[in-house]
Amino acid sequence: MEQGIKNRICHQLLKDKLTTGKLFLLLFYLIGFTAFTSFSQTSGKSNKSAALSDSSQYYVQEIIHSKIPVLTEFWAVWCGPCKILTPIINQIKDEYKGEIKVIKINVDRNRSLASYFRVASIPSVFIIKNKIVVQRILGVQPKEAYIAALNKVLHKDMDSTDTADTADSTGSKEE
Repeated sequence: MEQGIKNRICHQLLKDKLTTGKLFLLLFYLIGFTAFTSFSQTSGKSNKSAALSDSSQYYVQEIIHSKIPVLTEFWAVWCGPCKILTPIINQIKDEYKGEIKVIKINVDRNRSLASYFRVASIPSVFIIKNKIVVQRILGVQPKEAYIAALNKVLHKDMDSTDTADTADSTGSKEE
């Protein structure tokens, strides 16, 4: 019966236009429900899935309360491409220190988060700003692809040609 209630609430939230508040309400609900049911099903004894949902809640808190964009990488220990991506992400973390937060989420340990973000393949990198996923990069890409996505989110490298093109398209530029 609890599963039916969960499905109806999730379906209604997904059916409505998702706002930032509803999106994170759904995320908290799913993670909290998983932690509660796994704990109650063991008659008060903690188990592995309850501990795992605690780490998921930690990551959610880090993402929600971040004042700066969060680069979130979904990975696994056994994933070869993830091992290739690790040094790239570490370099980016060092280069953008103070401008972004980097979080690495192991999909095997945090299945509820991977499911929530609809991670179908790894590595997957999400850039989250103001509680909204603004960029998604799948697979291993060159470092430049991640930097371009971050610069777009951080509004860096705005050339004067970009502003001139914008002025042309609005018709406010004199001829």
